[in-house]
Amino acid sequence: WPPQLVTKTISTYLELGALGIFGKVIGDFFLCPLGLCKVIIFQREAAMRWAKGTDYAKNVVLKNPEVQEYIKTYPIPNDTAIPQPPDAHFLQNIVDITLFAGYLGTTHLVEKCVQYQTDNPSHQAFFEEDPETFIVEVMRIDSAVTSVTPLLAEDSPMILEGYNITLGKETPFQAVIATANLDLTHFEEPELVDPTRKNLGDTLSWNGPARYVEAQDFEKAPRYCPGYCASIKAGAAICAKLMGSWDKLKAAGKIGGPVTCNNFNHDCIGEWSDWGDCSASCEVGQKKRTYSIIQPATSSGRQCEWNDGAIQTHTCNEQLCPPGCLEESEDGECKLTTWYGVKETCPQAFEIPVVLASTAGSVLHFQNFDQEPLHAISNLFNTTLDAVSNASSQLIPPAGAATWDVESFDEFTTTEYFTIVFLGLGSSSQTSSDVKLPTNTKNVGSIRVGPTAIAPLYDIDLDNGFGVDNAQLDIARCAFAYFRDLIVWRD
Repeated sequence: WPPQLVTKTISTYLELGALGIFGKVIGDFFLCPLGLCKVIIFQREAAMRWAKGTDYAKNVVLKNPEVQEYIKTYPIPNDTAIPQPPDAHFLQNIVDITLFAGYLGTTHLVEKCVQYQTDNPSHQAFFEEDPETFIVEVMRIDSAVTSVTPLLAEDSPMILEGYNITLGKETPFQAVIATANLDLTHFEEPELVDPTRKNLGDTLSWNGPARYVEAQDFEKAPRYCPGYCASIKAGAAICAKLMGSWDKLKAAGKIGGPVTCNNFNHDCIGEWSDWGDCSASCEVGQKKRTYSIIQPATSSGRQCEWNDGAIQTHTCNEQLCPPGCLEESEDGECKLTTWYGVKETCPQAFEIPVVLASTAGSVLHFQNFDQEPLHAISNLFNTTLDAVSNASSQLIPPAGAATWDVESFDEFTTTEYFTIVFLGLGSSSQTSSDVKLPTNTKNVGSIRVGPTAIAPLYDIDLDNGFGVDNAQLDIARCAFAYFRDLIVWRD
């Protein structure tokens, strides 16, 4: 172990070392101007002076043929903060990794281990039953490294804010580990501490899934951390000491011992196949995938969460099909109306009442509050469209609960859906007996509001033959256009 003088010198690394994850930028614009770069370098040099004098460094590490081959293959960069000979530079890298991932990471692990037991005494039973899996579970909920920035391996089509786009190969993207570890679709009640959960081995860290990091599977966890097991074991021992359970756990053989981990090696291992083809190219289709057990559980290992051959289905291609022709010009060609074209004809002052109405309408409607306060707002638009009100009554149940999961539909569909909700508020007191059945037949301009429903823009039975005057029809169209561009639906 390092002497007390060394440990005292490097102790402040716990305050500054974590900033190193931001690289050169944080050094150039924050640490170095404040003189903190010299402090960190001093801490690194102190740890290095101790490390290079140990028998392990001199007789094990530097005499390893693979280490020497590595040193020859990867020469020292020209911009290193601490100029050193090749052997010393290699050791300095090991020291830096140990300080950052080992010293800093394990300290964070211990802090969380103590915090979760202190905040909730019932967690002490989990820790004392199996200290190592308790630590893995706590780090799943409260990840030390919250995200990484990898590159896409291939061109990847996806839907972002309702638009179909393709991100090119090697596009950087943020993979948020902290969010993935709390994924409701993967972990049951993810915010509860439960070290016995069947898929605990799927817990993600910067190095990869815990089960594959522990198994040193370099294919499925290529960023394998050689100190992974040592960190968990050291953290468990220190946590037990701080919590007063050291003697009990030491006597039970649950802490200490060889630096080997065997928390997931006996677990069942399974995986899902790739998703199959979508059943529809638009208007919401279905796709399937199948679960296969690769390795059954042995001994006291955890069973797989899914049975072999289990099938999952998911919606896909959640975008509208190309619309049919709603209106023809005099020469018989289809007249296409774009949202941007509509918006260009809308008065700018229209934006304010649209935002007020859409925000209040969606909140009050979907939370099932009293809708009377909205009538004043809706009256600004003179919205008495019977046909739109009828569509609203068909799509929205009396209880006020949403019939669609807005996360499952694209921006276009959701925009029209909320617009229908808003326009229907002005005459929400109508009963079915008040709705007249149409007697005329005529082509009517319509708005598609989902996979199986369309809403006519006017009532063909009204005297003027159009149901609304041009100004009111323009208001409805402007509402669609502004709703589409002004509302961020996921907020």
